[in-house]
Amino acid sequence: MNAASAIREGFRAVSRQPALLLSEIAWRWSFAGAACLLIALTGLEYLGSLTVSQADLLLLRTRHPALVARAISDIFRDSGARLAEGTVIVVLALLVFWIAAASVGELVTLRALLPGVVPRQMLRSKTSGPKTFRSLLGINFLRASLAFAAVLAGFSGMVLAGLIDPTNSEDLSIAANLFLVIVMIVWLLWSGLNWLLTLAIVSGEDTFGSISGAVDLLRRSSSAITGVSGFFAFVHAFAFLLAGTAFFGVIGVTTQISHRAAALLLLIIALAYFAFVDFLHIVRLAAYAAIAQSDPQIPTAFAAPEFPLFSESQPAN
Repeated sequence: MNAASAIREGFRAVSRQPALLLSEIAWRWSFAGAACLLIALTGLEYLGSLTVSQADLLLLRTRHPALVARAISDIFRDSGARLAEGTVIVVLALLVFWIAAASVGELVTLRALLPGVVPRQMLRSKTSGPKTFRSLLGINFLRASLAFAAVLAGFSGMVLAGLIDPTNSEDLSIAANLFLVIVMIVWLLWSGLNWLLTLAIVSGEDTFGSISGAVDLLRRSSSAITGVSGFFAFVHAFAFLLAGTAFFGVIGVTTQISHRAAALLLLIIALAYFAFVDFLHIVRLAAYAAIAQSDPQIPTAFAAPEFPLFSESQPAN
């Protein structure tokens, strides 16, 4: 199957199951809302633990920049350990929550893309169903660990660049370039490996078998996979530019409309962009599944002799 056929099959699969987009939005936006709520509650709890003395209040009321800075320094003194502990707990909780939510959401999505396949597997064997879910848990654990490692690598690059003397303009320029190079390398490695793990969702039977299946699928159908990925990357970039243009366009006319109207328009633009990105993700996943299904030598945990959701003209394997 070539890239154009896979893209058509992806759009056709999602158009036949419009609830896929709603389910994808449901779990992704529910996680985002819960994460924002958890971060906000943690921030409020941290701020509530700070001690503000009468002297600090007097300094704040002066509104003098130097005195206000002194008061803020006194308030936040010796609170770094509590902030670090809270941050670690929140990050670990969000990672665990995301792994579970992503695994459940992707399992539901794949069962909808391949109707009846996973239920039949569960009926045939008492272990095949849980094994499928465990493979998704393993893949998403690797994705979360990869993202966490990328963030740590970015902060390490910032620390490394900070070791350079900032008083020298030439050294400061070197530090900035070094940080940008490190961030670019980290981003390229993360995006490539995360893309491979995304492809592994429709390949193989267990976690490492899925990764091996993704490599085989990429090796055997490299032109189709790269064509599909390039198409959706282009559409995503175009949508990002369009949303960014609309976003800054609304900001540019804030003096002519009310702040509430501007905030509402910005919220609508953001929600529309994220919904469209979720739609692209579902269609891309369906296109990958179509490519994997068309190759009889690629084992897929979610594949069956027929792909009911795809076009009837596609030959059965």
